[in-house]
Amino acid sequence: MKYILFLAFFISLIVFLMSASVFYYYIVPIKKSLFPASVMVTKELGGFDVNSTALTFGSITLGGSSTRAVLINNSYPFPVRVKSKVEGPISELIGSDSLVIWPNETSRFSFTVSSDPYTLLGNYSGNVSIRLYRL
Repeated sequence: MKYILFLAFFISLIVFLMSASVFYYYIVPIKKSLFPASVMVTKELGGFDVNSTALTFGSITLGGSSTRAVLINNSYPFPVRVKSKVEGPISELIGSDSLVIWPNETSRFSFTVSSDPYTLLGNYSGNVSIRLYRL
């Protein structure tokens, strides 16, 4: 009976360790980068901002949109999935898709802010986190 309990405990421990390693290996990002982001929604005049250290979209009119892109280089020997997480009031307006980048390739990861005719006028800001995950 002790042998069976010991064997069950040992098997449970192995399953737990394998699950934890899969979680760490595939679900925890291997790299994160944080960028401040902002956009101004105006009634009449749109514009742009050429800031290269933040995702500043300038100003967009009601019903308008603006796109910014970040170049991402995969220097890892395996493919990575790129995802974003947006925090703050700008999260209502900003969108992006996930992207897969193969080893030793560089790709553009685009963000688009868009407003509809009913968006409140004003400044929207927040933070955008770009995360790389092992594929």
